[in-house]
Amino acid sequence: MLNHKVTYATIKTVIHAVNEAEEKGEQYNAGRKTYTKEAHRKIQKDSFEMHLLTKFKSAGSSYKTCTAAINAQCRASKNLPPLSVTSIYNAIKLSNHCVNRTKSIPQSNNNNLIWRQARYNWFTQLLYRTGGLV
Repeated sequence: MLNHKVTYATIKTVIHAVNEAEEKGEQYNAGRKTYTKEAHRKIQKDSFEMHLLTKFKSAGSSYKTCTAAINAQCRASKNLPPLSVTSIYNAIKLSNHCVNRTKSIPQSNNNNLIWRQARYNWFTQLLYRTGGLV
């Protein structure tokens, strides 16, 4: 025998589920029902808050910085309670967020690199304006 307290609400829920299954012509299964937790999350998956979180984390911000920014920008303007660092961490963890790290490229003397040519042009323009080159 199970040692848990059976409440009126539990009995009412089971009776309602049995009646619903009977109306559909199905047999009631007392096993656990599967449901999604998406509706119960504090930050929805495709919301503006989730977009901001992924932008902050892509920029390399910490979880505390993300929490402060989301609470200040989104939650306070909608009169919602502030979120904790743990809820921000779990939201980012469940969002399949991936950070694309930039590759570190050493400085090179390869004249064919586009960024090297752009830097050279910028410095020569700066030298012309300051009078370094005539």
